[in-house]
Amino acid sequence: MDISDFITTYDVVVPPDITPEDYYRVSVGDYDCILNSGKVETTDIKLKELYTYTISKCREQLNPLTDRQLIELFGIYPVYSSRHELVDTLIDRLCLQGFSFL
Repeated sequence: MDISDFITTYDVVVPPDITPEDYYRVSVGDYDCILNSGKVETTDIKLKELYTYTISKCREQLNPLTDRQLIELFGIYPVYSSRHELVDTLIDRLCLQGFSFL
């Protein structure tokens, strides 16, 4: 799969300060959970419920979502340089800092 197909297939949001090639190189392995999960609707996930989950349970719920779905669900565009860092940053905001950003 070339990089353009990867970005389209996984609905990837490449951060502005990194090239698509570099992002692909560091993140490609983190997108298997999206392909293997099938279509997940963000309406099935409630932030207030995620807040009560453990960090590992939050990760389990968020990993199948695309980058675009994650950003839309949380309503923020965090600073990140990899898919793993995007999910970690959102979990940190949710589980460790609470709902101050909602």
